[in-house]
Amino acid sequence: MNPTLCTAEVDALLEVFARDLVQIRRVAGAGDPRRGEAIADALHNLPTLLREGHRWGWTVAGFRDVFLAGLIERYPEFEGLRQPLERAAG
Repeated sequence: MNPTLCTAEVDALLEVFARDLVQIRRVAGAGDPRRGEAIADALHNLPTLLREGHRWGWTVAGFRDVFLAGLIERYPEFEGLRQPLERAAG
């Protein structure tokens, strides 16, 4: 486990992971593979961040600002995915 993450950050990342999976299921059911692919592209980085992101200096803020921001810029309806991370940041 990434020792630089506090419990609130881990919980927030897991909540984002769960919300993203629900969104992938939703857009796949609507026949929109491009949105599903965009979500999965951001999401696939979470396990590495949780396990060993500290080895490369990965942070929750970096995930939010790089991966989620890119997704939300492309698809603004996913703005709510930031909420757990903002709550964890205080």
